[in-house]
Amino acid sequence: MEANLDMNSKEILNIEKVHAANYFRNGVLVNFGTPTNSTTNNVYEHTVVSGDTPYLAYTLGFEYVLASSNIQVFINGVQQRPSSYTETSTTVITFSEALEVGDELVVWLI
Repeated sequence: MEANLDMNSKEILNIEKVHAANYFRNGVLVNFGTPTNSTTNNVYEHTVVSGDTPYLAYTLGFEYVLASSNIQVFINGVQQRPSSYTETSTTVITFSEALEVGDELVVWLI
């Protein structure tokens, strides 16, 4: 079954994984794997596979300004609140718990 997910900035979705045909943010369609700002190619993607060391920190491969709200972090297609990770440096974000095998991490510079 396919479904559309439409959330505004005041709604919180707290589930482990979501599978949706389309994802809308503030009424605007967001394509998974495509930055919301098409003028930049700064996207970090990582899928945790069996045998991976359980990392807490991820080096993004691009720099950004700390605490500027210009990154979007998604785990398994669900956008994470900034309180769910720490901006450790201009290139690294850190989680309090390691991601599990099969988890997909996507970070967009917007």
